This record gives sequence, C-alpha cells and structure tokens, in this order.
Amino acid sequence: MGGNGDRKPPLAELAAAIFSGNRLAEAELVLRLTRPLRLIFKVRRVPAVEVDDLVQEALFAVLRRLRQAPLEAAESVQAYAEATARNLHSMQYRKSLRRDDLMNLNSQDLAPTPELPPDLEFSASELRAMVRDTIGELKTDRDRTLLRQHYLEGIDKPELCSRLGLSPRHFDRTLFNARERLKKK
Repeated sequence: MGGNGDRKPPLAELAAAIFSGNRLAEAELVLRLTRPLRLIFKVRRVPAVEVDDLVQEALFAVLRRLRQAPLEAAESVQAYAEATARNLHSMQYRKSLRRDDLMNLNSQDLAPTPELPPDLEFSASELRAMVRDTIGELKTDRDRTLLRQHYLEGIDKPELCSRLGLSPRHFDRTLFNARERLKKK
C-alpha cells in the first residue's frame, strides 16, 4: 500500500483507506480475505465450482459496504467479511430449497416424464408460465403476490415481510396457507 517494506497494514487501516477511495487498499484487502473466505466455503462443503463465485460475491459486498461508510468496529473487517460470506451461502441454499419446494408441490415433480415424445415436452418457459397461471388462479391477492414474489421472483423472506407488513412468524404461516391453497388448484 505504500513504502512500508514488508509491513502489512491492519485490516482496519485498509478499511479506512477504502472509504477514502484508495483502490490499492481494495486490492490488498481482497488478497488478504480471499483465502479465509474460501476456507469458510470449504468447511461448509460448498461444491468447488461454486466457491469462486461466492467468494467474489462476498468480497464485492464487503467492498461496496466499505466504500459507503466505515464499519463501526473497524477492527472487525474480517469478521464482517466472514459473516457476509456465510449469509450469502445461506441465502443461496434457502433459495435453492424454495425452488425445489415449488417444483415438488403436491409431491409431484412438475417436470415432464422422460418418456414423453419431444413434441409433448414442456420447455422451462412453458412450465414457468403454467406455474404462474396456476398461482394467478388463487382468489386471495396476498397469496398470489406472496407465492409469485417468493418462488418465481426469488425475493427473500425479510424483504417480503417488509413489503407485506408481516412478522417473520406470520409470514411463515401465510406462506404455508398459500401453498396449501395452491395445492388444491
């Protein structure tokens, strides 16, 4: 970062420099945090093909945050980066579960069976349109909004709670009831 020989500046110092617009500090921070973040994903048994993307996404989120405002506890830059990485992985995992949950509504796989002739198979866009149409047939506007935004648009629980004015517990109950009504369609 500057003629200090082999001295590595503390992460808190790098964070302050990033807030001041120092791009070299950003590069140094990325170099210093990449390995610990990769280790987090290795411990969590994330497939190797996904690790680089998650590390990059976590680092981008950390840099974006540090450019906007300094952390209250500047010495906790690494802890902040690690928490960001864990949260990204958890969000990715929950999103994949929601997709799987939607695809397995009523314990039926919505994908066509392999023995269908090619002219009778549904494309992904046709299948998505059918799911969207089925959701559209629900009587309650909140059910339609919740299912469409949560499953088809991938909007997470905290955001939907805020948009719909629901507590997390009420959200879970409302989502469960909406799925039950969708199963009956």
